[in-house]
This record gives sequence, structure tokens and C-alpha cells, in this order.
Amino acid sequence: MYTIVWIDEDVSILEDLIEPLRDAKDRYSILEIPGFASAKSQLDVILSADIILLDILGPSGSSYLPEERRPGIALLRELREVHHWKKPVICLSVKAKDVADELATYGVTEVLTKPVRPSDVKKAVERALSHAATDESGNLHSSRD
Repeated sequence: MYTIVWIDEDVSILEDLIEPLRDAKDRYSILEIPGFASAKSQLDVILSADIILLDILGPSGSSYLPEERRPGIALLRELREVHHWKKPVICLSVKAKDVADELATYGVTEVLTKPVRPSDVKKAVERALSHAATDESGNLHSSRD
């Protein structure tokens, strides 16, 4: 069973988006972390996950804000640079080239552009886990359509 940690400020959208993953309860265990403040206090849970689903923008919703106002990017940087976490990360974001370029520097497996359908989330998770399982060198792959 794979453990998925989903971190998002807007917990109201989580239930609908993860429904297809919950339906596969024999394959996935899903831990929801509502907000980036909660994520900081649950770092041990995050680091034990097989994959992270991360909304990179905070409540303000703009990709053009400085990093301190984009808590998802700050958390991602900490996971990659401080904790050397190399497992798959799928990010949800608005469509913005600067955001995609920045996420690529942190080895993000896939970026899902909002609005996102539940089936998109499930497919992205399956692709990321499939690539991670078959990659013997430990490198992450891009899984963009």
C-alpha cells in the first residue's frame, strides 16, 4: 500500500479530488494535511510518505508572489534541499510558465494545472508511482502529457 500525503490550504476541494484514490483503498492510504502551518508540524509524516500532492500556492492564490507568500514552494524547497527527500511530488498550480520552471528546479514529478479533475489526480499518482518504482537510479522522471 502506498501512502499519499496531500497538503492544501483549501481543504474543501480535497474530498472531491481524492475520491478516485479513496475508492482504491486497498492500494492507497491518504493523509490530508490542511494547510502549510500544519505541514510544518507534521514533517515526520510527510517524510514517511511515498508521494506528496502539494498545492504550491497559499490562500492568496497568485503565482507571482514572493516565495514567503507561496508556502508550497518553500515547503518543497525544504523537503528537497534540507531533508533530501527524493520521492515523487505532484504539484497543483495555476498555469504560469515561471511556476513550472521553478518547480522543475526542485524535481517535481508533475504539475497539474487548475482546475483539476479527480481523474487527473489519480492518473498523475499512478504515473508517478510507476516511474518511481521502475527507476533504479533513484532519479525522478517528468510525467507531463
